[in-house]
Amino acid sequence: MPKSSGILLSILILVSGAFGANPQVEVPQNVGLKLLYNFTGGTDGGAVFGGVARDRQGNLYGVTEISDDDHGYGTLFKLTRTKRGYSFHVLADFSESAGTYCESTPAVDDSGNVFGACSLGGAGYGTLWEYSHSGKFKVLHIFGGPVDGMLPGDLTLDGLGNIYGTTAEWGSGGLPLSGSIV
Repeated sequence: MPKSSGILLSILILVSGAFGANPQVEVPQNVGLKLLYNFTGGTDGGAVFGGVARDRQGNLYGVTEISDDDHGYGTLFKLTRTKRGYSFHVLADFSESAGTYCESTPAVDDSGNVFGACSLGGAGYGTLWEYSHSGKFKVLHIFGGPVDGMLPGDLTLDGLGNIYGTTAEWGSGGLPLSGSIV
């Protein structure tokens, strides 16, 4: 997780600098980053907030929050591993019914199905969706706010096909900001 480490290092330097300390931070010489893809904010999407999920073949999957120069609802993308690096493909464009504000990291099961959540969509409380290994996109669940939660986040899968995740608000407790685990 080099990205997280860099953020932590930057925060540490800023915090210690704010207190007048001059820390001697050693950065390993062999640390490097390689750009895999540079989003344009056009039809490939933009505003990538979540991380990427990796399948068994080394392909990477992620979501963008917006598409089509800020006029769309976002995209599901795949970076396909090749001998020369990665090639970029948009797998699905999200619609209003599928959701918007897709900011979470998707999850990939052993069969190559991709699952994700959007914060808004359906009834306005969020959606859980699947992109099958055969290329079909479908909404699996529309969150009902006070009934089962609102604003779903990252997902995790188990070996039996169960999907786990959390919502930031509502849920069976019936109170805003209470959240739920689904």
